[in-house]
Amino acid sequence: MSKQIIAAFIVAITVVFASCKENEPDLYANEKDTYFSLKHFALDEYSNYALATNVFEKKTTVDGKVTDTAIMNIRKMDWDFIVNTFLKADIGTHSFLGKYKFTQFDDNTDNTHDYMYIAYDKNAYTQKLLITTDLATNKVRGLYIETDEHSLLKDVHQKLFYAPMSIIQIQQDENPLVGKKTHTVIEYDVKG
Repeated sequence: MSKQIIAAFIVAITVVFASCKENEPDLYANEKDTYFSLKHFALDEYSNYALATNVFEKKTTVDGKVTDTAIMNIRKMDWDFIVNTFLKADIGTHSFLGKYKFTQFDDNTDNTHDYMYIAYDKNAYTQKLLITTDLATNKVRGLYIETDEHSLLKDVHQKLFYAPMSIIQIQQDENPLVGKKTHTVIEYDVKG
């Protein structure tokens, strides 16, 4: 494998994987400057799982019909697509301050503490970001993101979910100006 391919792989994995530090989740990179950063989260996750050897099952479903399945190790996953999909929803820069309503709450039914960001602007790309952490350890259990993108040619709504070293799910509803609506789900589920 060439050095360029290895370097690209390391960069892609670095950006996608994320995990919370032992203490408080990185909800604010700097409380006065930014909200939760998916990029920082991804770098933390990579540092925790860079040497993982997990096997994932990939399943793609379009309009309720399974169109593709595959078993692959973590190094064969389409990291470029996954990374770009999640990081496009990042709200961790100064330009997003004041554009989201922030709330936090405990959920005693599953022993989690949740942090939620909801966009004030209905035209914002990232409409919702929910970070679920373990109530006892503060480790991130999951990320849930909703996005909306509107153009003259189509509207696209996504629901993204990530549970560390368990599930990566990308749901996309596409409503084109011409043609039929489609609902696509791409899911990577860890095996074993």
